[in-house]
Amino acid sequence: MEHRKIKTAPINAFKSLQAPILCGQTLNDVKTLERSILEFGLISPIIVSATNNRLVIIEGKKRFAAIKRLAFSGNLPRSLVNIPYILTEEAKEMDFHT
Repeated sequence: MEHRKIKTAPINAFKSLQAPILCGQTLNDVKTLERSILEFGLISPIIVSATNNRLVIIEGKKRFAAIKRLAFSGNLPRSLVNIPYILTEEAKEMDFHT
């Protein structure tokens, strides 16, 4: 069995086609993720598809929104200067829901 390597890229390499609207419960979820990222780091990599030299986010839009908010506020941990991701072709072979 071949192990897939988690890759990293800077925040500007990612694109979210349907970014979550940050209000109500969604905003609360993103703020909770911000606190979790500050305390524990990013536990699960973002799942992306490569399109036109951009990494389009498939799974992890709220995590990405939390990372962007942390970057904007100047609180992004150094460990997330480059964000971990997995391409969808590689993610299909892994089970993240267990």
